[in-house]
Amino acid sequence: MSYTLRLTNGKILLTLADQQKDNLSTSLTLIGKNVNAYGSDLNDNFVRLLENFSYSSPPTSPLVGQLWFHSVEQRMYVCNNSLQFKPVGGPILSPVMPADLVTGDFWIDTTKTQLNYYDGANLVTVGPGYDSTQGKSGVIVETIQDQSANTQIVSGIYSNNELLGVISNTAFAVNTYSSYFTQSGITNIFDGITAAPGIKFYGTATSTDSFQNIQSSQLILNSVSTPQVLQSQLNVFNDSGITVGLQEDLAVYVAGANRVVTMALADQQDFTLIGQTATNATVNVLYYSSSTGALGIFNTTPSYPVDITGNVRISGNLIINGSLYDISSNVVTTSTSYTETATAGQKIVIVNGSPVTVTLPTAVGNTAYLTYKFAVTGTMTISAQFGQTIDGLVSTSTSIRYTAITIVSDGANWWKIS
Repeated sequence: MSYTLRLTNGKILLTLADQQKDNLSTSLTLIGKNVNAYGSDLNDNFVRLLENFSYSSPPTSPLVGQLWFHSVEQRMYVCNNSLQFKPVGGPILSPVMPADLVTGDFWIDTTKTQLNYYDGANLVTVGPGYDSTQGKSGVIVETIQDQSANTQIVSGIYSNNELLGVISNTAFAVNTYSSYFTQSGITNIFDGITAAPGIKFYGTATSTDSFQNIQSSQLILNSVSTPQVLQSQLNVFNDSGITVGLQEDLAVYVAGANRVVTMALADQQDFTLIGQTATNATVNVLYYSSSTGALGIFNTTPSYPVDITGNVRISGNLIINGSLYDISSNVVTTSTSYTETATAGQKIVIVNGSPVTVTLPTAVGNTAYLTYKFAVTGTMTISAQFGQTIDGLVSTSTSIRYTAITIVSDGANWWKIS
């Protein structure tokens, strides 16, 4: 006569024929009537029930409500209505979200190392507020020690494992063994928010009690619309000096150990020193051209390194390391190419055309002092006679406006001296 085996809810599990055994319908070996030598199977069933099927993988053909002890995790599991084993009395450990969560289930995301619970509709992260790929981030309540080894409760502000600042209601010096000191460099914490070294808070401050311990009433505002008045002496106790202009156009500083005060011009800007006469008329006293490097004294269009307009009085000796020339009657202009004919004396040619090529006379026996001033944009070229050179080349040229090239002969070839 066969056995009819039923579940607790009354449903038929299977009908087991006489002298038959079944090890497919459940995780046990079910024994039919008149089975010979059934003792071993019966004892195996008792052992498996006693140890709750202890193994590294779940038992096959489980029934709803069946227990299984995970021998590797050392955790008890129970089989649910989906015939899936879930932890008993602890969270589910998994790198992916389980598909069969019910209200109240806890799940530890082993990839992100975060604890979550299921509220019946959504998965809610319990903590931490950051996952393992983001690093320690957010406002975290921590306990640290001050220099007197007293416990202090603070809130650390973190981003990707970096301590950005500290919130505290007490001011104290940080213990030198604290990670706040050794890793973040915070030596003192003030009541309020203390930023770590190098960390800045960006935003607009509507008011301040002080700036770096300087009272606000003692500060000069950086405002182009509101002129500021300095009512006391200005002392700059460093060699960097002061700068003037939106692009630091003018700077006064000390250079070198000899305390030499110089004026620096930024961004290749021209410099003009303007004076005022007794009748309030303005006079350009000094003018420096950044494009040519020429300095004009009462002259805003200097053509030489130092170009003076007006009479000059020298009280003392005038020493000239070079030649003295009268150029008042030997200055010519050209706008076209030509062949130079000068063989002696000084000659200055203002080139106001482009392109212009000047072909030099023979260098043999030539004692002329020739200067060519390029006054326009384009190209000016100076070429030597066939078989002769200028600084070892057959020609020299410039495309820089206001450049002056001075050439002399050594009796055989030409040489640029400026």
